[in-house]
Amino acid sequence: WNEAGHMVAAHCLYRFLESRWGFARAPDEALAQARHVYYRAFADAAGWPGHRFMPSAPWALPAPGPLDADEAARIRAKHLALKKTEEDGQRHRIVREMRREETVVRKGGWAVYASPQHRVVAFVKSPCGKGGNDPAGRLFLHTLDPQFRLKRISAFWREGRDCVVAYRVKGRSPVFKLRAGEWRGRPGGAVWWEAEFPFDSAEKYAAETAAYRREYEAFAEAPPRARPLGNWSAHVLDHGVGFLKDPCESGDLRGRFSLRMYLADPILSRNMYSRFAVVRVDGRCLLRAPLPPWAVATVWARQKEGEAVLWEATFHLDVERHRRAWAAVRSKAPTVRGPFDVHRRGAELVYVREPCEERDAAARFFLHVRAGAARTNLDFDFEQRGVLTDGRCVALAPLPEQDIDRIRTGQFVAGEGELWSVEL
Repeated sequence: WNEAGHMVAAHCLYRFLESRWGFARAPDEALAQARHVYYRAFADAAGWPGHRFMPSAPWALPAPGPLDADEAARIRAKHLALKKTEEDGQRHRIVREMRREETVVRKGGWAVYASPQHRVVAFVKSPCGKGGNDPAGRLFLHTLDPQFRLKRISAFWREGRDCVVAYRVKGRSPVFKLRAGEWRGRPGGAVWWEAEFPFDSAEKYAAETAAYRREYEAFAEAPPRARPLGNWSAHVLDHGVGFLKDPCESGDLRGRFSLRMYLADPILSRNMYSRFAVVRVDGRCLLRAPLPPWAVATVWARQKEGEAVLWEATFHLDVERHRRAWAAVRSKAPTVRGPFDVHRRGAELVYVREPCEERDAAARFFLHVRAGAARTNLDFDFEQRGVLTDGRCVALAPLPEQDIDRIRTGQFVAGEGELWSVEL
């Protein structure tokens, strides 16, 4: 799906509703204009990003006028109001259901309710107090082991004389125990009260912990592909990528983890971002992410806290393929000589530089393929397609499956321009 596909779906859906409910049939132009006004209703940084991909209509549309702007503002206000009403209604309904059960903690004037089914913890104070200020600005909720992020899903709301604050326990993995409490002053200061209570059942926790241990050991049996800083090790199985650390403390999971995968086929996508699942059990940590259904050439991962990079790693899933390509072309004259010799080998290009250092491969490569009037841009970074080993740089760039008239490639630096180029 892309935004043009959404436009088609919107058009067909409206025509269906039109016939089902007996609306007067709107002209295609009027329907297209209404859709574009709807898109413009969300055309700002805080709104729906779909406006950036708004396709053009097959017929001329008038420029937005004052009435369109008013209509867009009305649509946006109504949409946001409905969304808030729906979200608030769901939260309130869940908390009402939770309050029919027993409290897990009752301290400091607060009653705490927990629902593993909804993954929600609610704080309720009755009576709420006076002044109208948020009385729950000092509440906290922490997991103990394993550690997961918790998200406060609402500001407090009032139900009669009661004040309510709800938190969501993120993820599906079980959380054995939670700690709730209230700061006396600012967060991190003295604690007014605190209490621990179980969340998920011990049986569920034990089953998930056993599954985690099996997964950790399966990754550990695979030879490490890289050893980033911080004593993590990177491993790959058929179904995913894992980063392991043993022993692992809670501080090792601070900051933000990022993972990017470069696909072997540049036509599909230049790169894919993925999210780590983070687990810490029995003093061992596992970061894991699934591999996509397409072949992956390179994996890049990083842990960052603020502006500081704690560790970073890049590794290739098929280094042997680069070695085989080098062995196949080493005794042959290159198709074109240059700072990097370029060999045309079937449906791919092989770039070779020897001797080679990291700075030789630091600039971005451009690869422009022409087939008739069509021009395909397959630019790439060396870390995405290349391997530096034994003082030799070898990069592989797949070519599209079509008749090719001309290939132009080389390296460039953004803002400075082209460093070198050759034509095949």
